[in-house]
Amino acid sequence: RIIYQVVAQFESKYPQFQVVCHEDLSLDPIDNFRSLFNSLGLSFSAHARQVIIKASSQDNPGERADKSIYATRLNSQANLNNWKRRLDPDEITRLRSLTKDTAAIYYSEEFWQ
Repeated sequence: RIIYQVVAQFESKYPQFQVVCHEDLSLDPIDNFRSLFNSLGLSFSAHARQVIIKASSQDNPGERADKSIYATRLNSQANLNNWKRRLDPDEITRLRSLTKDTAAIYYSEEFWQ
C-alpha cells in the first residue's frame, strides 16, 4: 500500500513520471514493452524482443519452480491470477478492504473478480 501511495504521489507531482503496471506488461508484453522503450527513447531491438518473448512465452510454466527462483521464466498471462489461487476468498476480501483506497487508483473492479 505504501509503495502505491508513493507512486501515485510521484505520478501527480512529476508529469514525466511514467507508471507501468505489471499486469499490463503481462497481458501484452511485446506491445507494452515496445511502448515503454519508445517513451524512454530506447531502441526496441530484435534482441530485446526475443528476450521478452523468451521470458514471457505461453510455453513457459504458469508457476515458478522453487529450484529456479533467480532464473524464472513464466507464462506471463497465466501468472497474472496466481495470487487468486493462492489466497482464499476471505484473504482476498481482507486484502481488498485494507488496500481499497490506494488500489482503486490502479486496479479496476474486475481485477478483484
